[in-house]
Amino acid sequence: MQFEVLNSLHLGIFVVSQDLQPLYLNEQADHLCETLFKSAPDRLPQDVLVACQEFLNLGTPQVPLVVEYQPSLIQWVRLHISLMKGAPNQEALLLVVVEDCCEVELHRDQKAYGLTKREAQVWMLLRSQCTYQEIADQLKISLNTVKTHAKNVYLKRREFVKQKPDNLLRLPEMSPLMLAK
Repeated sequence: MQFEVLNSLHLGIFVVSQDLQPLYLNEQADHLCETLFKSAPDRLPQDVLVACQEFLNLGTPQVPLVVEYQPSLIQWVRLHISLMKGAPNQEALLLVVVEDCCEVELHRDQKAYGLTKREAQVWMLLRSQCTYQEIADQLKISLNTVKTHAKNVYLKRREFVKQKPDNLLRLPEMSPLMLAK
């Protein structure tokens, strides 16, 4: 049951010994090892290894460490590292939670604006201020295809804003007295 729950998460879960050996990876962590980290699942990816070493060197195991990095234009990863205490006679283990932030944002924008997966990828790269040519190179598509996707994205986003003007957060007007409190 516990492993089914861990495998159902959209987060990569690593359990690591204090000598930095991977003891458990859920299915998402295994997938992230292959796609993001380009490493075998029986070895801790180099980026995760370095972050775990940094966590152990801090000497404050009760405080979790959060590390964010962007290995490429279309990758953005957040690591949460904390100490898991087991039974009194057992060595504490490291719990590493890996979140593929680009995948989360890609899915959110895709759903919100009704984008195709490719349009969402183009949108993410446009937001990263990539040129159309850089997007074409990164996604291995033609420049004209990038332009078509970008046009569709802007049309869908414009339509989204027109149809749902209530989707913007509106704060109530506050008197100067309310602001001072």
